[in-house]
Amino acid sequence: MHDPATGERTGETTTSPKETDQTKTGSAQPKLTYGWNNTLNWKKWSLNLFFQGTVGNKIFNALRAQYNSVNLISQGKNVLKEALTEQKYGDVNSQYPSDRYLENGSYLRLATLTLSYNLEQIGNGVHIADFIYAMPYDCVNAKGLIYGRYRTFRKIDDGEPIGYYGAAMNKSCAGIVAMNPEFAALFSLEGDDRNSAVLGGKVFVHDPLSGEATDEPYLYKGEQLEFTQEITLKAGGEEQLNAGADANGWRQGWRSIKFYPNPYEYSAYSRNQSNDVPIFRYADILLSKAEAILRGAN
Repeated sequence: MHDPATGERTGETTTSPKETDQTKTGSAQPKLTYGWNNTLNWKKWSLNLFFQGTVGNKIFNALRAQYNSVNLISQGKNVLKEALTEQKYGDVNSQYPSDRYLENGSYLRLATLTLSYNLEQIGNGVHIADFIYAMPYDCVNAKGLIYGRYRTFRKIDDGEPIGYYGAAMNKSCAGIVAMNPEFAALFSLEGDDRNSAVLGGKVFVHDPLSGEATDEPYLYKGEQLEFTQEITLKAGGEEQLNAGADANGWRQGWRSIKFYPNPYEYSAYSRNQSNDVPIFRYADILLSKAEAILRGAN
């Protein structure tokens, strides 16, 4: 609590915080963002390491706050252990934003590690110096959202109760990236674990921590969402691959859930994800370009 006259903290706690109790307790912007790159060469071997990190920023753990709500206990839902040991049972505002959910955002990590070996060209003909390009997205410095688009229902914010990601979504999930029916049909081998990397049919709410589906149906306007394998483009929408800006269009096509987006980063960093790593192989890019030229591109 804060003294209304001086604005200073009194040291008292409250279960009914007011706007006057709010105060600045840190910044989400790092005081320092750093990185360095090292390349080690030995004979035909090359090892490249890229480190990056930040210092001095605070992160609000919205997922931790959400699962500290004592209201979830009476509803028979999962909560964190600290909700039972540290929160007061009658504190209906235990999930209210406060500095107890602020965490140190400083980090140092090995962003990329590349080991390569130089193969001498042999034989005759045209040779391509092939390489693989990986862009390690970071929710703060190198922002990106690709994997999340595979895991989206366009109007997820209008769903019930909290979206099939299992956590509150404060924005839509950008565009939709869906599988065409021919590709989706490949995930059909009996007993193949890769089948679980595809989301199709009736959709259930997923646990935001484990990524596993629960028994709770994901509802949209009172009905359980169901992704259809077939995709029917609307008349005149062939060029933009437009299936329609309505619930029927949004639910068409199965989704890839191989890379589960972090719902906390989604809410805290405007949908940007740290586990977003698109990879390009140079030879594949050249082959795609060659096919485009063959089809009449200039």
